[in-house]
Amino acid sequence: MEHRWYRRMPVTFDVLLYRQGVPVALAQTRNLSKQGMLLEAKAVALAQNSVLEVEFTTGRGDDARNHRVSVVVVHGEDDRFGVAFISLRAEVRQAIRLLLSV
Repeated sequence: MEHRWYRRMPVTFDVLLYRQGVPVALAQTRNLSKQGMLLEAKAVALAQNSVLEVEFTTGRGDDARNHRVSVVVVHGEDDRFGVAFISLRAEVRQAIRLLLSV
């Protein structure tokens, strides 16, 4: 049984995946929580416990902000994989809270 501390919310937005600072794939979120996100990406193999960076944008126009956060792959199946945030700066935590409140 999988244990979750936070409720997942269905959200969809594009993210860019990086491995050791090099872009490796474009993915799309399927859900988001304060703990992590479920991503979908075609033709990318990610092993469990792989450490990546996920970059996403919040806001629009003059309010647009890019965020890049470190994550670890906790599970994967076919084109979908779950990642857990490793650590979040305060402004990223706030951006995620705003995304979850929409």
